[in-house]
Amino acid sequence: MQYIRKFLVLVLIIPLLFTAAGSAAETPKKVAILPFEINAPEDLSYLREGIMDMLASRISWEGKVEVIEEQLVKEALSGREGALNEAAAREVGTTLGADYVLFGSLTVFGDSVSIDAKMIALKEDRPPVSVYAQTKGMGEVIPRINDFAQDINNKIFGRGPTAVAAAPSQPRFSKAHPETIMSGAAPSTPAPRGGDSFVQLQSGRDASSDLFRSQKLSFPVLGMDVGDLDGDGRPEIVVLSKLKEVIVYQWDQGRLNKRGSFQAEKRDKLVWVCLVDANHDGKAEVYVSNLRGQRLASYVLEWRGDRLKKLAPDIQWYFNRLTVP
Repeated sequence: MQYIRKFLVLVLIIPLLFTAAGSAAETPKKVAILPFEINAPEDLSYLREGIMDMLASRISWEGKVEVIEEQLVKEALSGREGALNEAAAREVGTTLGADYVLFGSLTVFGDSVSIDAKMIALKEDRPPVSVYAQTKGMGEVIPRINDFAQDINNKIFGRGPTAVAAAPSQPRFSKAHPETIMSGAAPSTPAPRGGDSFVQLQSGRDASSDLFRSQKLSFPVLGMDVGDLDGDGRPEIVVLSKLKEVIVYQWDQGRLNKRGSFQAEKRDKLVWVCLVDANHDGKAEVYVSNLRGQRLASYVLEWRGDRLKKLAPDIQWYFNRLTVP
């Protein structure tokens, strides 16, 4: 009888052990991405946010790698002063319950930009993945950060690069930076006809590059779309600014002229914008994907008179446009 009881106990315990082991195996690794220290004469806080967002999107892996929410990271860093060295990064990562912590710095000196970043394990004995690179100008910063994220995925998480379509043997577009190809004033281009895209191919010099340039915008752009907001047959260009603003432009006399804007709330994090004439009245509505704190709070705007007005608030969806043939 005693033997039978012991046997039954073992029978009950063994499945529980396997269940616990399976659960542990499925627990995703947690990564804390700390804001990069920026050493530059100008304010590059937008670049810091962009680097954090890019690293989070590249490293995050559903069911396997979880990036700790940015707000939680900022709360863990609040009140901390001075440079964030490895010891401090370890402390912050441990506080957040992370398996790995990623930190780094960006130093701008004239035209040179230095990137110094490292990802270290907090609960395992394994070598860190680091990057140290110097670039000429800001144009190479994001590609280097992307390479760093791929190194992390490959060396730490055993995740190969995402497959991409093979490049054509004779690329249509020039690889040179637009600032190099199109130095000087923006070309004079006639305003588009109704229904045409505002993007025009450059005529004359370097026409084979298929590039167009408006005047420079003084803010980082998160996204843009083109559509007719007021039904006059001329397309407007709607731009999503990192400064929490939805801005409407119209192409006129070779320039983007601002027609109006909508200011988002301070706690909003604008994600994406697309234009769709969903009610078929000949006027496109502006669909803004937005995060407010930890939840989705997207909304729809429409052009009324001379400004954007909110048509539908607080929608729990991401928006994008899909053309179905």
